[in-house]
Amino acid sequence: MPFFVIGEDNQKYGPASELTIQQWLREGRIGEETVLEEKDSGERRKARAWEFLAEIFTPTEDTTKAKWKDQFNFVSKTGKIAFEPCLRYVWGLYLKNFLALSGTAFLIVAVAIGILGPCFFVLYKIRNIGPLLCEFVFFSLTFGFSGYLLTNLFKMSLDAVDGKKVRLQELWDRPEWLHRSTSAGFLAGAAIGAASLLFCFPAIPVMVLLFPGFILLADRKERVPMDAFKQGLELVKDNFGNLWPLLLAAAIGIMCSMGVGLVFVLPLITLMLSMAYRTINEPDEPEE
Repeated sequence: MPFFVIGEDNQKYGPASELTIQQWLREGRIGEETVLEEKDSGERRKARAWEFLAEIFTPTEDTTKAKWKDQFNFVSKTGKIAFEPCLRYVWGLYLKNFLALSGTAFLIVAVAIGILGPCFFVLYKIRNIGPLLCEFVFFSLTFGFSGYLLTNLFKMSLDAVDGKKVRLQELWDRPEWLHRSTSAGFLAGAAIGAASLLFCFPAIPVMVLLFPGFILLADRKERVPMDAFKQGLELVKDNFGNLWPLLLAAAIGIMCSMGVGLVFVLPLITLMLSMAYRTINEPDEPEE
């Protein structure tokens, strides 16, 4: 059943299907006070008064999981990868939370650049083992010193996927995360650095496979870094059939945007991974 959207200027826009209206509402393009007009009958009501939108405003326990599955599943029942709706939704979230997400990514890139200089000018020149040693130390220190920032970036991405507005100031709201997120960063950095000893590109898949561990820390499902990484790898293993296209896209995105480009690409990757994570673990009340 098609509907017109009545804008603030009292102009009609559309018509659009019920599914499209639902998607617009989830993306924040319209709100619960937006007036919708049924095309056939001409009846007008505010969005919150239409039955087909009721579950979005007051989801029941039985429908919450189904809502997340339907909204974020990027693999159709036939196995076809629906990248376009996935990327379109993620792009909308990114634009709504651009400052917080790209601001945090910028700080991560700044840490990486700050570490790269000394590594290159000091370690790279060591005869025979210089380049390999440089890569190992670079990844280890970069992830170690930016572990707190990366965990917070995933937390912001989860909140954005959950429909919350995120702020850059949140970086200073969670000092209790500093110890475990930094420990997680050094653990991940050591693993990625070890992979880099086999040349650069094997480090990228390892990096992507470790990202779910940071998501679990951010979602407070796990508080011990090593357990978080183990559980994250289990999630990837158990859902690899659905996740592999997204993991591949994340790895390609990182490889193609090394440097300043990560300021824009990294938030898109964390949003996509957070969205996929929500198809497995729908949101619940945070622990005190």
